[in-house]
Amino acid sequence: MKSTKARAGSVYLVGAGPGDPGLLTRRGAELVASADVVLLDPALDPTALAEVRGAGALAVLAAEADVPAELLGHARAGASVVRLVLGDPLLLGPCAAEARALAAARVPFELVPGVALPAALAAYVGVPLASRAGAAGVLRLAATGGDAGALDYAALAGHAGAVCVALAGPELGAVCGGLAERAGLAPTTPGCVVARLAEPDQATVVAPLAELPARAAAAGLAGPCLLVVGQGVAERDELRWYDRQPLFGRRVLVTRAAHQAGDTAALLRSRGAEPLLFPVIALEPPPEPERVTAAVRELSAYALVAFTSENAVRALFEELDRQDKDARAFGAARVAAIGPGTARALALRGVRPDLMAKDFVAEGLAAVILAAFPGLAATAPPLRALLPRALRAREILPETLARAGFAVDVVPVYQTVSAPTERRAELVRAFERGHVDCVLLTSSSTVTELVDLLGPQAARLLARAKLASIGPVTSATLRERGLEPFVTATESTVPGLVAALERALAAGGA
Repeated sequence: MKSTKARAGSVYLVGAGPGDPGLLTRRGAELVASADVVLLDPALDPTALAEVRGAGALAVLAAEADVPAELLGHARAGASVVRLVLGDPLLLGPCAAEARALAAARVPFELVPGVALPAALAAYVGVPLASRAGAAGVLRLAATGGDAGALDYAALAGHAGAVCVALAGPELGAVCGGLAERAGLAPTTPGCVVARLAEPDQATVVAPLAELPARAAAAGLAGPCLLVVGQGVAERDELRWYDRQPLFGRRVLVTRAAHQAGDTAALLRSRGAEPLLFPVIALEPPPEPERVTAAVRELSAYALVAFTSENAVRALFEELDRQDKDARAFGAARVAAIGPGTARALALRGVRPDLMAKDFVAEGLAAVILAAFPGLAATAPPLRALLPRALRAREILPETLARAGFAVDVVPVYQTVSAPTERRAELVRAFERGHVDCVLLTSSSTVTELVDLLGPQAARLLARAKLASIGPVTSATLRERGLEPFVTATESTVPGLVAALERALAAGGA
């Protein structure tokens, strides 16, 4: 079986596909995660690699860089190097010359294919590249390299299929003219030009070949683009899906702690949004870790262990691991979870919760627990309940359980603190420039920390975006700070929050 890790002194020429990290192949992601050095194509966004990056150095190659020399230098120094390119490394890609140089220097290398740009264009724009009859060999590919005159227009003539051209710069007008005058394509042939393919700000202009340059200029399309010309363009209105998603093109601020932001970002990208990762909170160990140690040692003595967050699950199981224990340590205790996210976190660690709230708030969890323990007040000695949670949290659950007759141990297993604020000015600029369309607020602490971070300008800046709240408690915190949520999720989970935002926007909350 092939090693999944990048090997020292080797170079990997990896196709990143169109730039959406979800379209990076599994092999490509493994190599990026294990490489000593990752060199990016200038067209790729470094922030999109946050979910797959390891500890290796990351650099964006300059347009004028001597790429073969740079690859050889790193490899000869003993580094494992990933060269990540847009699309596929050999199909409309720049890597053939680099592979030749590596082969000549006897440096080990591997070519890792990626989703080719024409295939991505067909899928993300909704333009089939083959004929309706499915005939093979009807697609013609070309790349200008910045020089429209370098195309072999005669080779692009004389077929009924699609022509796809990768444009390096502003040569769209010259290429369209060449296709009409030298390749013999009719001026009325349907064409489209696409910038920032498969990105949340993907821009597409459709027009007859003769009108396409003027239409693209009017729409502000500039820089690297993909041009496709052929009868399949006429099917775009029927087959397009990507830019019809309710969150397409929306820039959504994710305020969660850094270790949770990756999954949220992936969910947003799958809906066509552009996630802006800006953690306003961080999680740290509790001030009295010895209490966590003691609680885990006595875990089987509890009749109930109630979890009110995924973070509490993670923190308690870290202590279980430290004590070389596993899910069996719960013994006969009944385990309760506040919602499906917390339940999933438990299930991943071998525990299926016995109880889960119908309404994903503390009041709902308390009601489910009390219904499962009839005659609790008459029990002697009282049953013990463990609540592993954040240092600061609402007291409604422990107070309700204690009044009902439980002997409740509230044990902080983590604490929420303010995240570093070095990027505050960057965040303020994003709001000022209208670069934040929506804000996901997944807890009261994210509201408090975000408002405090923005300071006296908070109300003015946040009024420029739609505030999406994960539930009624978070919405109440927003209102306490003088802010009104655009939408409050009825299912207090991150997927539920994103779905609620989608529905609200689709209903006309533009």
